[in-house]
Amino acid sequence: MKIDIILTASGYGRRFGENKLIYGFEGRTLFGIALDNALALKKSLPEHIDGVKAVSRYDEIKKICLEKGAEYIYNPQSSEGISASLRIGVQSSTSGNSILFMVCDMPYMRPESLIELVREYISSKRGIACFKDSAGNISNPAVFSPAYRAELMKLKGDRGGKSIIKRHIDDAVLVPIADRELTDIDEQI
Repeated sequence: MKIDIILTASGYGRRFGENKLIYGFEGRTLFGIALDNALALKKSLPEHIDGVKAVSRYDEIKKICLEKGAEYIYNPQSSEGISASLRIGVQSSTSGNSILFMVCDMPYMRPESLIELVREYISSKRGIACFKDSAGNISNPAVFSPAYRAELMKLKGDRGGKSIIKRHIDDAVLVPIADRELTDIDEQI
């Protein structure tokens, strides 16, 4: 089983007030933290992780991708919301691969948690894997099998994969994670 990692990095940062993806946090950018986590996952599970790609509209993101060896995919439809990044990510991934979507504004996410998510996805034989917090709320990052590509391609506006997960919760493995790791930077600043 192969998995492509897609980092969604096209947001406008309206709640944050600026492009939060290049915001400095503990000596690195938020995007750099997410990319480093994705690359650590690929290094830890090379037999399962195929590619690491970022869907973005920012030149700064492109530069970081080139420096670290990740693929950059331009998003000309970023004003539409997260669904455009997801669709572009699906189109850019290898046919037949599962897809792990990651947002880039969770600076406390640990590579070890991502490794556990992928391992649980593979061992569960289910079509979806995502995290759940202590209250049982589901959260990204999330992995989708190829069976969900068509549904991901139908998403519109600022709707992400959570709606698909909720519709197919019986096909999802929910991996417990520390609430802190799911903290969005908008909640911290």
